Amino acid sequence: MGYCKMKTVSYLTLVKRIMNDELTNEELIDCLSIPNVPVIQQTILKIIERKICNPHVLSKLLEYSKCMDIGFKILGLCKIGHLAIYALKRLEYAEEFQTLYERLSDEDKVFKISNIDDEDFYKEIFL
Repeated sequence: MGYCKMKTVSYLTLVKRIMNDELTNEELIDCLSIPNVPVIQQTILKIIERKICNPHVLSKLLEYSKCMDIGFKILGLCKIGHLAIYALKRLEYAEEFQTLYERLSDEDKVFKISNIDDEDFYKEIFL
């Protein structure tokens, strides 16, 4: 069992540990299975930062790319699904990114994903 499944920690503590770079790559990947939006958000951001690519990460990002309803809200109009699609782009899963991007509404394409690609917007919204 991985770190996130073995230890009993609060979600807030886990988010702080992720943000403070206190988890290994394996522990981060385990955190993709934690059912908590802030944990998933910070995990995806750290995976992007560390450029972690493997089949499990790809699978989870594809799963989270469907999380577009209000229950998966990060900030403003951005949802976990938008961040997952952005992560696919940043981690160079080009084919998967393109397929999902083409399915987005025009509003999502223009505002959310395009703006996330702007480095200043990314830092302001997610860091």
